[in-house]
Amino acid sequence: MWCILENKVPTWDKMQRRNMYGPGWCCLCKNAEESIIHLFLQCRFIAEVWKECSKIIGTFCRWEGLDLEQAWKSWVSNPAYNDLTSLPLIVIWGTWLARNSVIFKDKEVSPEISAVKSISILAAFPQRTSLPKIKNLSVVEIDKSRPWGFFDGASQSNLCGGGALLFLSEDHFFKIAIGLGEGTNNYAEILSLKMLLVFAIEHGVKNISIYGDSMNIINWTKGTQRCINLNLENLLEDILMLKSSFEYFTCHHIYRSQNQEADQESKKGLLLGSGQWKITEFQGDQTFDILHAPFL
Repeated sequence: MWCILENKVPTWDKMQRRNMYGPGWCCLCKNAEESIIHLFLQCRFIAEVWKECSKIIGTFCRWEGLDLEQAWKSWVSNPAYNDLTSLPLIVIWGTWLARNSVIFKDKEVSPEISAVKSISILAAFPQRTSLPKIKNLSVVEIDKSRPWGFFDGASQSNLCGGGALLFLSEDHFFKIAIGLGEGTNNYAEILSLKMLLVFAIEHGVKNISIYGDSMNIINWTKGTQRCINLNLENLLEDILMLKSSFEYFTCHHIYRSQNQEADQESKKGLLLGSGQWKITEFQGDQTFDILHAPFL
């Protein structure tokens, strides 16, 4: 924060004045030139982070001003933020890390995850009064010690599509889309998981970690929540039977932002006829399209 207030953060506008070449625009929103004021006050990314922070803690977070000094003074003088004084420092630091992740690692961080991490750090600080109880803050780390997969379902105008990814390793994986006909979003989600498990078994997978953003489907599969939808009970029985075919099986709920590729495949599934598969295999630098018979 001292570097920001002293105008010493090496954003692109400063780097170019030092005769260093680069894109110049903000890599988080790609809508404006990168500067301290833009990145930490005006960028759509940090605005979304603040919006998510407000949702998590149940307090509207107003971070605004003509410059960072004014925004900071406004924040610390507001009695509503007495127990949140350090939050802007954490959000700003997280935004800088997200920016560097894109530039140096070619890896995007979602505003949702950045907000979750910010509030998690804040909640770990000693507080004069306790913050509201915060649930489900942990960002799941993907276990890559064994094959792993993602699933998602999509529904639109009563038509459903399924999507999944199966990773045998980081260099060998499959993207799968399937048309699922008519049904609800839960129907699409549970059939997408069934598709993924069937495909994994067909490829000789014995141990697998599954990730999805549907809390209902994950809890039903774990047995921590009862499915009361009679139309889905039979499909859940299929899932539990397939689950028993693996020597090792775990499933985890993840944030939607961690499941974007499976979501993209499910939207492709909306364009396919019922029972039609579209599978692409990626192995090293090679790509293959695979034909598959319907499993429904």
